[in-house]
Amino acid sequence: PTVVASAGTSTLSWNISNASSVTINNGALSSTSTLVSSVTVHPTSTVTYTITATNVNGNTTSTATVSVATAPTAPGSFAVSSPTTSTLSLSWASSTPNNGATISFYAIYRGTSTSTMPQIATTTSGTFTNTGLTPSTLYFYYVTAQDSVGNISASSSIASGTTQTSALPGISSFSASPTFVLSAGTSTLSWNISNASSVVIDNGALSSTSTLIGSVAVNPVSTTVYTITATNVNGTSTATTTVNVDTTPPTTPASLSATATGTSTIALSWASSTDASGPGLSGYNIFRCTGSCTPSTLLATSSGASFNDSGLTSSTTYTYAVSAYDTLGLVSATSTNASATTQSAALPTVSSFSAAPTVVASAGTSTLSWNISNASSVTINNGALSSTSTLVSSVTV
Repeated sequence: PTVVASAGTSTLSWNISNASSVTINNGALSSTSTLVSSVTVHPTSTVTYTITATNVNGNTTSTATVSVATAPTAPGSFAVSSPTTSTLSLSWASSTPNNGATISFYAIYRGTSTSTMPQIATTTSGTFTNTGLTPSTLYFYYVTAQDSVGNISASSSIASGTTQTSALPGISSFSASPTFVLSAGTSTLSWNISNASSVVIDNGALSSTSTLIGSVAVNPVSTTVYTITATNVNGTSTATTTVNVDTTPPTTPASLSATATGTSTIALSWASSTDASGPGLSGYNIFRCTGSCTPSTLLATSSGASFNDSGLTSSTTYTYAVSAYDTLGLVSATSTNASATTQSAALPTVSSFSAAPTVVASAGTSTLSWNISNASSVTINNGALSSTSTLVSSVTV
């Protein structure tokens, strides 16, 4: 050929007539009388060979050049892109040959580490798609160019790519907070997703996003089940969460009772309310008024079904009512009223205490009689009466 690698072989051929001798310079042929023949040469650089044919009348010359091509330039801008679960796409800038050589092909080398990277393919273009790969695997590549005379370029830079996982998207969590709201109230939907290219939430919550850890506020007017759909090349995964819209207050507190426990205290108790369709009972509002009336003034709140009212005026009637409320602030109807009168602040009064008869024989019978007011208990010493709450009565001794 006219182009060879350094020390490559080219054949010089000639066809001469009417000559007694033939020589070719540059060490190709010292002298011959053969007029039709050839000889091989192995130049290490580009050489122009001159053939000289001689007879008695003189000589005639002709030339032929053998170009020596050096290695092409290394492929440039090498990149690995467009991963799927089993393919990676390679691309590079073309190498440049020289001295008349052309690029024959590119050799592609691959490994799962840079220490061992055997040749896996050849191609005549500047792109290559490597197929049949393992999902979720890191691959390293480089490329060389070979020209038409066998010269091999230096290697491109090493580039790497990871195939995609073959798994469906993973939804670690999808939740609503709070899970109960009033109509058009705000709840926040939060998600934590892996291995997905897009995320959608139905019911107008989220049209599409590539954010895998995020949140969005919603304001439903009725109880709504939200479905999140995470998508990748392998398919979709879904999860749901519910935002409950509560419009029903707790049940009305029942069986309210009021009991005076002293001159300034009254104890209240009632049957607990329930909030079966809501987020749960939060507490009770306690209302009070003085006398026989309808309580409308909020006195206090209580987390349980009882309350001790203190600091009251003695011998005074108080009327109470109770309502329940849940964690959203929905309030029940008010209970029926209950009243109690605080005890008097005066000492007990003993109107009379007498014995009849006042004189008896030994072990004879006498009757002790009493009339007492404003007392909670009555006792008589010497074993006559241990204790009673009866304020007008008698006992024999």
